[in-house]
Amino acid sequence: MKIIAVNINKALPLNSLRATLIATERAWKLNINKCKNYTYVIGIAKGDICSYAYFKLNGVTIDLTEPPRVKFDLSQCSQTEITNIDNYLSNNGIDLLGVTTKYIF
Repeated sequence: MKIIAVNINKALPLNSLRATLIATERAWKLNINKCKNYTYVIGIAKGDICSYAYFKLNGVTIDLTEPPRVKFDLSQCSQTEITNIDNYLSNNGIDLLGVTTKYIF
């Protein structure tokens, strides 16, 4: 499982899927070619995954508003995918505290 974790703490409070999607999808200082090899993006705040912030990565492009940062094309994960992501992180002891951006595989 390949996951990109991004810190969306500055965008809090995130009280809807739409607000979380907007906070998660753009302006990340990441390698676009490396991102293309990942399947999921999760939004982190204070070391925890935000409740709405589990996304499937459909594509990645250069953010035209803030080049050369990247912009994600995201869709909401299914409940099964959310459970699988949580189990993967837990079973592998992956700590998300202090994460700004992190590639997880």
